[in-house]
Amino acid sequence: RLWDDLSCADLELPVALPPNIAVVLRRLSDDEADSLPQRVAEFYSEHPGGPYGIWSLWPLEGLPPDPLDLWHIPIMVRDAGGDAPVAPSDLEIVEATDASTVREAATLIDESFEAQSEPDMVLTPDVLGDDFRTWVGRVDGRAVTTSTAYISDGYVGLYAVATTLAARGREYGEA
Repeated sequence: RLWDDLSCADLELPVALPPNIAVVLRRLSDDEADSLPQRVAEFYSEHPGGPYGIWSLWPLEGLPPDPLDLWHIPIMVRDAGGDAPVAPSDLEIVEATDASTVREAATLIDESFEAQSEPDMVLTPDVLGDDFRTWVGRVDGRAVTTSTAYISDGYVGLYAVATTLAARGREYGEA
């Protein structure tokens, strides 16, 4: 659903990662901010998909904690092209193709964003496919970073780039 100030999408995936996302499209007036929780909750209650998230480049102050669970995560956009970064030599990157690796990724996402969710509510194997892929980066066999890519409408969206606190600053997430 597309409003002037908000876009809600649900492709019926059982996780809150894209595309089950409501995106605030511009700075909200007080009236729009007041109606946001109800509009978003009503949209997602009418759809069979799983949990959802809200993205906003602008602060969403004063919203009640229920029914929304807001994650304050950065949104970044970059132009296509350029060379891929070289992975640090101690980092092994594997694609998540089984339940165990997906759970590693979901646990990293949950811990890194301090979401306090159940990993099975963050990411599940049934969302994987040609257009939705997830990777895990390991150092000495231990998962330290993850990312997810979702391809839609000719764009590749990179989501849930997450690195454990202890492993940050080593270019693992970038790789």
